[in-house]
Amino acid sequence: MPEQVNGTTYPSVLVDKLVMPIYQFSHYDSLTLICPIGYANIPIMIKPLEKPISVVDQCTTSLQRAILSGQISPGERLPPERDLAQQWGVNRVSVRTALARLSASGLVSVRQGSGYRVCDYQVVGGTDLIEPLIELAAEDGRLCEAISDLLLSRRIATTAILTHLSAGSHRSVRTPFQDSIRAFEILVEEQAGSSQLANAESQIYIGLVRATQRPLLGVSLNPINRALVNNKLVAKALVKQPSENRMVWRLVEAWLAQPNSLSIAQLDEQLQRRDEQTLRRINSQS
Repeated sequence: MPEQVNGTTYPSVLVDKLVMPIYQFSHYDSLTLICPIGYANIPIMIKPLEKPISVVDQCTTSLQRAILSGQISPGERLPPERDLAQQWGVNRVSVRTALARLSASGLVSVRQGSGYRVCDYQVVGGTDLIEPLIELAAEDGRLCEAISDLLLSRRIATTAILTHLSAGSHRSVRTPFQDSIRAFEILVEEQAGSSQLANAESQIYIGLVRATQRPLLGVSLNPINRALVNNKLVAKALVKQPSENRMVWRLVEAWLAQPNSLSIAQLDEQLQRRDEQTLRRINSQS
């Protein structure tokens, strides 16, 4: 809730409370007694701390963006550590640490005597590249296209989960899924913000995965949901009309009571329709 400080309204995150005792002066003949009678919450301004970007992070991001954007092609050899350090004005340890991060991401490979070479991230890249690729797509005016790919991947994974659930009885593990739907509905009723709602919906996917008792399905789906939720514009578009989200999940919940493979196509159509609405909202805002 907003806070009033000296007649000005500030977001509550910017305001802290300093607890101060309240005293009363009592006079008895020649004596003056100071008696505490309570405490008051005195608002004080707190400036949020900005997390500094380390030199290593800056070096990593600079090379990562150059590789993902195609400025440096697969197979090209990077300049020696000494040259990169001189170009950036940093020490070689920072450059070496950044290159080690890129190597762990599959963006570069190192060989003794030949230095670092750029790899084809579309062949060896992992899920940690999803969010950087979305950022680049947004800068190039291709955000809608990138999110379309993610939503399609999530829908394919969801259909696979439903197919697995239709093959056997999973009633004993439906509770996490149902609980996550209830939690989402409570936030809808409380008119929570888009970030909260989007995060709550991602928990519904987690609940659905838990019903399969196949943790690897969740591991593959989590990076997609995280990338969607972490983008503010996308998160807002995902839950612009939360009643639509709630309706889809209620249909899935009803299906889970008596799962069958014949109805999965109908559920997929509902998910696809919702994703198309999300893309239209993103396209209108980007």
